[in-house]
Parts: sequence; C-alpha cells; structure tokens
Amino acid sequence: MSESGVLVVVRHGETEWSRLGRHTGLTDLPLTPLGEEQARLTGRALAGRSFDLVLTSPLRRALDTAALAGHPDAAVETDLVEWDYGPVEGLTRAEVSRELGHPWTAVEGGVRVPVRSGTQPGLPQWGPGVSDEGELVGDVAARAARVIGRVTPVLRSGGDVLLFAHGHLLRIFACVWLGIAPEVAERLAFGTASRSVLGFERDREALLQWNIAPETLDPAATPDTGRVAVTDRRSPADRRLPVDEARLTAALLDVVGLMDTLRSPGGCPWDAEQTHASLAPYAIEEAHEVAEAAESGDLGALREELGDLLLQVLFHARVAAERPEAEGGFALTQVAEGLAAKLRRRHPHVFPDASGVVTEIDDADGVNRQWDRIKETEKATRGTAGTASVLDGIPESLPALMRAQKVLCRARRADIAVGPDPDAPPTDDEADLGADLLALVARADALGIDAEAALRRQVRSLVAQVRAAESDAFTD
Repeated sequence: MSESGVLVVVRHGETEWSRLGRHTGLTDLPLTPLGEEQARLTGRALAGRSFDLVLTSPLRRALDTAALAGHPDAAVETDLVEWDYGPVEGLTRAEVSRELGHPWTAVEGGVRVPVRSGTQPGLPQWGPGVSDEGELVGDVAARAARVIGRVTPVLRSGGDVLLFAHGHLLRIFACVWLGIAPEVAERLAFGTASRSVLGFERDREALLQWNIAPETLDPAATPDTGRVAVTDRRSPADRRLPVDEARLTAALLDVVGLMDTLRSPGGCPWDAEQTHASLAPYAIEEAHEVAEAAESGDLGALREELGDLLLQVLFHARVAAERPEAEGGFALTQVAEGLAAKLRRRHPHVFPDASGVVTEIDDADGVNRQWDRIKETEKATRGTAGTASVLDGIPESLPALMRAQKVLCRARRADIAVGPDPDAPPTDDEADLGADLLALVARADALGIDAEAALRRQVRSLVAQVRAAESDAFTD
C-alpha cells in the first residue's frame, strides 16, 4: 500500500474583526495589511511543496489568503465556509458573557442565545448572509465531515491536500478528523494565517503539527502605506534558548481565559469590582516581591513571584479591554504588540530597520547614547520634544534612594551638573544629613553601584543579626 499523503490546513490572515476578537462568520471582511503580509509569509513557508488538491472557503478573507500564499486557482468548497454565528455575529466572547450573565463560548454554549446582534448594517455578507438563529456545532461538524470525505481518497492514494478556511471551522474539522467530540475545539488555539498538518500515524487519523505561526511581524504599519515590516526571527535551531511555542501559546491563552472568567458575570465578585486605581498598589507590592526573590537566588520563589506580577499585567489589560477603543480601551494583544514594536525600535543594533540596515554599536555606552537619541525622536513624533525633561518617566512613588540615583544618572548622562560633591564632609543637622545621603548616592552612581540594592543587603544583614540575637535570648 502506498504511503498516505498529508493534509495542510491554513487559517486566513488577520481581519479587523479577528484583531478585535469579534465572531466573524458570514460577514465577508477583507484582510488587514498585516493579514495580507501574514498570508504572503505563509506562502513562503509552503513554497516548493506541490499539492494534488487545493480547496478554499468562498469567503473573501480565505480566498485572498489563498491567492497571496501562491494559490490563486484554489477550488472553492462551500462546506469550508466559517460557522454561521447568527445572533452573536460581530460580538466578542466577553460581550456575550456580559449579556448572558455567565461565562460563554460558542462551542460550549452554542450561538443560539438571547443577545443583541453585533452584525453591522452595510458590511458585505456571503451567500444568504447571517441567519437569525445560526448553526449548531453539529451542523459545522457535518460540513467538516463532508470535506473530509472529499479529501480522504486523495490522501489515501498518497496525494497531499491544502485547505484555506477559518478558525472555528478548522478547529472543529480537526476534532472530526480525530474522531473526538467537536466541543474539544474550544481547547485548540489557531492563530491567523497559522497552519496545521493532519495525516495518518500507523494508518489512523492523527494530528501531526498544530498552530504553526507565520514569521513574526511588526504590527505597526506606516500610516501612509500600511506596509508591515517583517522582524528578524531566528529559527528554533538558531535560538540560544529554544521556546516550546505550542506550550507557551496554550499557557498564555489559558491564563487570559481564566482572567476573563474571573472578571465576567458569574466569576469572582472581588475581581469584578477592581479598577486600575485599586489595583495599582498590588503591582508595586508584587514588583518588590520579585526583586526580593531575585536577590535571594531562590529560583522557585522567583518563578512564583513573576507569575504574580504577570497577573497584574493580565488584570489591567482585562479591565482596559472593557472600554471601547474609541475611549482608549485596549487588550493584552495591544500591550504585547506595543512592547514588541518598542523593543525592535529601540534596538536597531540588533533588529534591522525597514530597509534591512542594522546599526553598528561597539559597547554598552553606545547603546545608552543611542537609547537616549531614540527616545528624543519618539518625543518629537509625539510633539513633546523641547517641553520634556530628562527626568520624565521616573515615578515619584519609587523608593527615595532608587529615585535619587535615577535622577543623578539621568542628569549625568545629559551633562547636567547637579547634586552634592560625593567627597563633601558630613554634618549633623537634618538638612545636612539628607545632603550626606545624596552624596553617598552620587558616589554609588559614580562607582556603578546600585545604592538601593546595597542598602537592602545591609538591612538584610542587620535583620539577620537581630534575629540571631533574639534566638539567642530565647534559648537562654
């Protein structure tokens, strides 16, 4: 018997609604500029492979992904159309959960629920358009089974098949392929323009690879062209510390989902009533606990404290996501995208710019000078150049010694002569004592010593001495 072929399934690239987490069934949206570039990168990953059968959903976002990936002649298969979400079309999971008063997902709760429709008048619809009731999970699974019936003979004869379709449809498709309940689809992450490979293992249907992302992209498109820059992404073999991407993705999605449940109706009352302001003290406390664990050398404690600090990031992002974007709302995705863009922008000596140029820098001092120049450029872009201070961004809530050293360091790098002479003789009154402390901080900064850490170490030593004395007194 000839060796069976493989089935490669590709989710369409990003659309505006997929970016916002809105259920997009039969609303026929185009790809965003990022989605178009994602599709091209997926095409590069598939280049050189021949397929005996290429099928695509009739929806525009799938058709365009197929074309940009190098398969403009893919045959249309109407059974690959995305789930008809009915009344939840255009709504996010969080919006539906709030209206229902309990946590909800499309797969586990179904789409035939009493909520307002998110469908927006004027947007193009495929075929008959979004229905009033929507499809049952079983209806989607039945369509997936029909497609499987069409492609299986090709695969069994040794041919390879390529499908372009949609997130929910393909996740349910994978469940039907494996012969498991379609409800398991809710546990399968499938990113935009990602691809997965189904096939056979010992002559049984198997999942060979899942959720392979396209090249990492910089989602910050230039306003005039909408062009998206591709980042310098090393292959897993080139990384100093390889990343288990599937496990990382699953873990992050899990904690995001847990946070969503805690914050949604039917979740935790305490979590539900928190605000950015009420959460602020916890972020400070957790940051201090991370610092303490890091200095102790206890990696187990550090891992736990980093998780607690990550919770604060997730919590603030979840609270912010409840506001409309027009009012400044954002989700964790925008936080991560902004951070990634900033890291690339501020490290041109590591990551190439849009023209592929990498800045040459010889040492850490050069990196610091470049960092300052880049921040000045960013201020000019925001229209704050000339009005900003070198001290901007140093929180007043920092511990006094830490803030003093940051102020002195910033001033020194800006060639601003401030602060006392580190060698000035000490005096006795309160004002002079403050000056003496500041002089010590200046001396620490000149020597490259972290004054706060040095003081914490001495305080820990003092604490140990006190506790030892207490222990001795107790045993006596």
